[in-house]
Amino acid sequence: DVLHILEENGPPSEEVAYLFNGDIVDRGRHAVEIWMLIIAYKLAYPRSVYVLRGNHENDQMIARPFKMGGGFTEMRWPWIVLTAWSAVFCGGALSAWHFISKRGFKMAPQGLYRQELQSYSELFGNANGPQAAVMLSAAHPVMHFTKSSTCKLVPSMEPAGESSALRLSLSCENETAAGGGCITSSELRQEVTALVKSFLATQMSEADLSNFLLSQVQPMLDAAPDITACPHLNGQTLPSIAKVQATLEREMPQCKHSVLSFWSLPPQEFRRKLSIQGQEVDLVMKIPAGSFWNNFRELLSSKEGEKILVAVQTQSCNGVEVPDYSEETLQVDHLLKSVANEIDSEHWKAEVLSFALLVETIHSGVEVVMAISATTLPAGLAVLAHMVGNVRLVIIATVNVLAAVTGSVLVMDLLVVRLMPVSLFTPPFLIAVVLAMSIDYSLFLLSRFQKEMQSNCDPSRSLSVTMATSGRIVAQAGITLCCCFCCLLMIPVPLVSAMGMGGLVAVCMAMMASMSLTPCLIMLWPSFWEPQRCCAWKRPGRSGCEAGQSSESSSSDLELQEGSASSSDAEAMWVRFGLCLRKWARLLMGLTLILAVPFLWQDLRLPDNILGVVPALPSGASTTQLLQDMGDAFGYEAVFPTTLVLESPEDVDLGEWRLRSCHALESIGQAVSESHPNFTASAFVGQIMIGGKCVTADVNSRQWSKSTSRISTILYVAYGLNPMSPEGQEWIRDFQKAVQTYQVGEWFVHGYGPRVASQAKALQERFAPLVATTIAAVFIISVLFTRSLVSTMRALFCLSWMIAALWALCSWVFPSGLYYVVPPMMLPFLVGVALDYDIFYVEAVLEHCRSGSTPKEASLSALNQTANTITAAGIIMIIAFVPLLLSSTLVMRQIGFMAVVGLAISSGWSTKVVAPLWLQMLDSCSFWPRSFQQDQNPVDVVFLAHPAYLVDFFVLFSSPTDTRWKPSWWMYAFLPLLWLASFFTAHIFRRMGLLSHLVLDDLKYDGLRVQTWAVLHFGRHFRNRCELHDARLNVESAVRHAEKQGVRYLGLGALNKAEFLNRGGQDLLEKLPARRMRISHGDHLTAAAVVETVMQLSYENSKIFMTGATSKTGRAVVLGLLRKGVRVLCHSTSLERRQDLERHGIRTTSELRDGESCELWIVGKYDVAVNEVMPPGATACVFAVPNPVSRTDIHVCEGATLHLDKTRLEGRRANLKLAAHEIYACNAAALVFASKQGDEDEVDAIDPTTLDTYFQEAKAMGFSLPKPRA
Repeated sequence: DVLHILEENGPPSEEVAYLFNGDIVDRGRHAVEIWMLIIAYKLAYPRSVYVLRGNHENDQMIARPFKMGGGFTEMRWPWIVLTAWSAVFCGGALSAWHFISKRGFKMAPQGLYRQELQSYSELFGNANGPQAAVMLSAAHPVMHFTKSSTCKLVPSMEPAGESSALRLSLSCENETAAGGGCITSSELRQEVTALVKSFLATQMSEADLSNFLLSQVQPMLDAAPDITACPHLNGQTLPSIAKVQATLEREMPQCKHSVLSFWSLPPQEFRRKLSIQGQEVDLVMKIPAGSFWNNFRELLSSKEGEKILVAVQTQSCNGVEVPDYSEETLQVDHLLKSVANEIDSEHWKAEVLSFALLVETIHSGVEVVMAISATTLPAGLAVLAHMVGNVRLVIIATVNVLAAVTGSVLVMDLLVVRLMPVSLFTPPFLIAVVLAMSIDYSLFLLSRFQKEMQSNCDPSRSLSVTMATSGRIVAQAGITLCCCFCCLLMIPVPLVSAMGMGGLVAVCMAMMASMSLTPCLIMLWPSFWEPQRCCAWKRPGRSGCEAGQSSESSSSDLELQEGSASSSDAEAMWVRFGLCLRKWARLLMGLTLILAVPFLWQDLRLPDNILGVVPALPSGASTTQLLQDMGDAFGYEAVFPTTLVLESPEDVDLGEWRLRSCHALESIGQAVSESHPNFTASAFVGQIMIGGKCVTADVNSRQWSKSTSRISTILYVAYGLNPMSPEGQEWIRDFQKAVQTYQVGEWFVHGYGPRVASQAKALQERFAPLVATTIAAVFIISVLFTRSLVSTMRALFCLSWMIAALWALCSWVFPSGLYYVVPPMMLPFLVGVALDYDIFYVEAVLEHCRSGSTPKEASLSALNQTANTITAAGIIMIIAFVPLLLSSTLVMRQIGFMAVVGLAISSGWSTKVVAPLWLQMLDSCSFWPRSFQQDQNPVDVVFLAHPAYLVDFFVLFSSPTDTRWKPSWWMYAFLPLLWLASFFTAHIFRRMGLLSHLVLDDLKYDGLRVQTWAVLHFGRHFRNRCELHDARLNVESAVRHAEKQGVRYLGLGALNKAEFLNRGGQDLLEKLPARRMRISHGDHLTAAAVVETVMQLSYENSKIFMTGATSKTGRAVVLGLLRKGVRVLCHSTSLERRQDLERHGIRTTSELRDGESCELWIVGKYDVAVNEVMPPGATACVFAVPNPVSRTDIHVCEGATLHLDKTRLEGRRANLKLAAHEIYACNAAALVFASKQGDEDEVDAIDPTTLDTYFQEAKAMGFSLPKPRA
């Protein structure tokens, strides 16, 4: 109207002035737009635009839809939604790069390994510090090992301190030799023996000298490590890597690093105290580092000797542990690369590999996947545009996608990353899920909206039908998928739980964006979305607006018969397909069951899962190749080192414990070799055992730790088996078992392999509970929405068939096995998505069943109705996951394969064949115990009540007794749970398409079929505007359902008929103008019962005081008593209402204390202040809800309660907190109302002149007043 006025008269200017009335804003749903336009004109032409403000701007007037056209929901809600999503879009766009680019790849330890890792850190520092390595490569072998020594022992004698003892030092150094020299054990024995003989030959006899060598020198030599070979250079000088440590200490002094290489091996000192003819001699033998190169040859040198390894680990920076992927680790990589560049020459090539570089490489693969995912968006939107048939509606889908993506990123970056570690695999999975689900949900909503628009051309009505049908489907599907993703949060492995959280956030945001932005955008510009010739086309088989078909007929009137023809080739194809299913149902069902046999057989022979970081790397990347080269050259024990941590018992002798530990290591080697023959005790390298030989001499080494009363040390395990392989994992399990058996103290296996093994074990232990939880979630949700056990079991069968087929196909495509996190991660996702399509199909079946079709007929009608939409949804989902399938990363390919194949089975086979076949076979039993047969005996009367208090929830499941129901003390312990349940029943159930009420009983009274329905909101939900709005809608929903069920008469009880809720039921008449059902508030009989009760209680000249006298019922009571000659002093705080009563000659007051002298009180208002002024021993006739009188000295009489004739009752009554023989007057009024067979509603004001008639009619049906108490 405003635009029309401006068009007719021109915009405001110096010549054209406008005066707008204030109510211009509440005549429609565009009040915000009108105000923005008028304010803009006011700013431009302040002297030509004026607004006359009035009471139409009052919230209490414009917020009630039944009074004014412009309410909060219609005017401000769309703009609030748009503003909120705009903020989300901006925030998500700003944080997108930070969230995607800063993700690491952390495999946190689990179970017992977590505790062992903590002990390791207490003893030796950060065990999981970021690792890096420099690999030196030459064209030819650069060193070889022989039995020839490269140094000679040099003795020196000096006094040992101030005592008379002497120190004899034996050193063997050669700065030009590799490792500063090397001496073999055989030459060491010869030279030491020769030195001792030459030194003592003149001081001892030959016999004493021989005895001295045998008793003291020989044990010392036996305690020395067994050195069998020494390194020799092959004509080339090794580049000095010793400056690696110096470079790191110089450039990063705040960090603590450890370097393991040939150059970092220190020389070892062995000490022995000797006594030579009474002279104490401290013998110190210093063996050069080169002597130990042979022991570390398998770890630090390739088998051929042409490659050498330098390992670096950053333990901490500034006293804080360094993450695997951080600025510090990248700085270490940069320094190592600079050192490597200096080494690069004609003969040498230096390459750097680190965990951070592996993460960078994984990042590159992830970025490629995400870039491809971005390019799939137009393809998905194109499919949606084809299905919807209106290009303009694609704008809504695009907005939904952008909002869902940015919202998901914002939640992940601001909240989730602070709650759990999020790996770099989460962003691409999140993007794929959010793209697929947001387009899918938009498809469900917009295709139904376009269909309704082509049927009735009314955007408002089309949107209402869309949200009531497809909106319910989207909500149910989204909740199902969210519950499935929530199941992943029970997995203790962050790599999996973070993916579950990412999927949960993605689905929530996709559902919220679709359910809020779609109606919001349509409401703001309804005419823009109407089918236009320029940007829309007729979908085959759909009629235009001129056809005049209703939305109901367009969605349900479909008959499948042999000779039927369709105007659409596609629909005709599904018709023929459905007829084939009907004809060959038993054969196809048998074939489906037979196909499951080979799948299950293959599932029983699944290969072991694969582990490690290699599957996460892009194939063909230089870093991936370098990692494989290192594993092949040095063995995977160098790339993924495994160590054995030994911690002694408390207060133990070092020598004794060391000897016992050495024997235990021999036993461990023997035990493990039974299942792994190549493993022997010679694999242990450390201060207790070297080369399979026990070390009994004192060795000064940093590998010892004595921070407590216990002694600890570390042994390297040089075993060439890849710990990530299935054989390696089996070896780790056997090794850990043997260690636990033979340990002397507390020992545990440490390393990357055991860490991943702990994760794999945790996943294996939680996989069965994950499956059980997912099945339970699916079962509960399906039963909740379909209210059918058979339909739920059918859905579980379809899911089981899909999973069995998918797992078998995966084992054929990936014979080496699936990455260990992929199965538990994809299972809930696939179950949730498959159930989404099942829900879409089943809801269409239920829609046809409610229209009168049998399940057998409805299954084929629904197939024809949903087949194209489900196929398109599956294609959109597949398009979203194709980038993962095309990834060069094995993990991504496996995720993509499972998603694509699972979606193809779900959208193609399960919903097109298996589900219709089940419905064809079971027919009327398809939704047992639910039945769609029309009730031949419709309900005459429904009394619509609601529980008052939260604890009244328990009364709904009890039967009435001879005494009134009262809550027990233990019920109050459930208040938090009841509050949460009441929130869902009052606010969520109706939005999910569930019933907003509960049927409490079904009985007969005096020949009438009567039911009591409890609307699932409580008294607390009437206290504020937001909850009151939902309570109003819940009542309206229950009334609509009663009309749909063919109920003849409806009675409103308690606050369901409150004036502030629906004006005593008058608003319900406007909501259902074409109803057959009649509605009554029952206040006539309530007022009549109160009048008659007062007449029983009062006597001549008794003083009567009344509260709530100006309410609808209270006013009728006062006037009814006045007609009987009984005068009442009425209380009211409203001067206007008191004046209304005074015009009838009734005395009024505004003070409660004026009733202090009255012995009879009529309490019609909830006001606890009456307890302070009522005189002792007074009588109170109460009809207020709830009862405010709490004093025990007051005689209380229920004024609005009647007794019923139990002989006329057939069946069990619901317990409404009354005795078995009692009934509320408004409840009895509904029965009286139905017995009159009237055609008029009773929702108007109460006529006091008819109260006697109503009471006599109630008495005729067996209702009577309670006898007054003495």
